Amino acid sequence: MNRFLGLCPLFFLMLCSLGPMWASAGPERVEAGGMVAIERGFPEKPNGYTALEFALRIDTEPGYNGRTFWATQFWIENGDVGYAGLQANSANEKRINFSIWKAIRWDMEGAGVNCGFFDHEGSGVQCWVAYPWKEGVKYVFLLKRLTPGNFQLSVRDESNGAVKNVAVIQTPNTWGGLKPGILSFLEDFAQGNEQHGSCAEVPPTSAVFFKPLANGEVSPNSSSSRTYGHCEKIARASCTAGQDCTASANMPE
Repeated sequence: MNRFLGLCPLFFLMLCSLGPMWASAGPERVEAGGMVAIERGFPEKPNGYTALEFALRIDTEPGYNGRTFWATQFWIENGDVGYAGLQANSANEKRINFSIWKAIRWDMEGAGVNCGFFDHEGSGVQCWVAYPWKEGVKYVFLLKRLTPGNFQLSVRDESNGAVKNVAVIQTPNTWGGLKPGILSFLEDFAQGNEQHGSCAEVPPTSAVFFKPLANGEVSPNSSSSRTYGHCEKIARASCTAGQDCTASANMPE
């Protein structure tokens, strides 16, 4: 798990600079880490929003030893941070990952879901489930605040309408709604002996993060994209006028 984005202040990421969180495993290997960040700002709302909808389509799979994470990070009023997204742990292992820092309990809703506490890079609850996402398919994530402190994640496959209920992660009931800013990111999380020999060896990948919505109808005021990190030179990022944003690494020009 990488909480590199969580090092920023909890209010609006445009005000802070994401530094590379990477470490060398030796003179011939690199930990690529985060490479693309896509920032969104929504109109301010007292006590925060009750739902966020954000969609992702992976157009180029990283393949074997992909170790790639495409995710969206969110913040909670009077609380902490979380993220949800798709992972490629290898060519044959794909997951949905849903985490919230300083969470206290969980309710596993979907078949095959695993949840547990983590205590590195902070502490909280992480839930994950094997999910055979496919290249070229749009997946819509719906994050809801059901009741004070309870946040539910589900994912809809737009190719067939199937919905996967992941989990409800429980936080202190003094926490509010979802803050008016999110950040999507692309990272390669290969570490240790799995690290690549150079940035040029990071598996090629590209994805589209579509314009998100808050409370089912509120569009962002703005969307912006940027590259960063140790392997920034292999990354590309851009957003359209319609606020659909592309993130890629090691793709042909």
